[in-house]
Amino acid sequence: MKSFFVSIFVALLLSYAGYVLISTEACVRIERATIPVKWGGLMISHFAKPWAFPETIARIELYSLKSRLNVANFVQRQFYMDEQVVCGWNKFDY
Repeated sequence: MKSFFVSIFVALLLSYAGYVLISTEACVRIERATIPVKWGGLMISHFAKPWAFPETIARIELYSLKSRLNVANFVQRQFYMDEQVVCGWNKFDY
């Protein structure tokens, strides 16, 4: 059973890596690399809605956006250090 879940996880991870790397544009690759952060923030926000105040939900969504910007900037610096890549989110201050 354990090997079944490991093989599913590896297949999903390889599919995700292929999805990120299939694009030829650097900004699209960077944006696709932040999808797990986006989905994580959406899930936390969705599960917190029945119990949290609207202000708390707004803070959760703001934190999710800031986290996604941080991950995008990290990926941009990590993998596109030699090239000058300017994407749409570079104008936002976090």
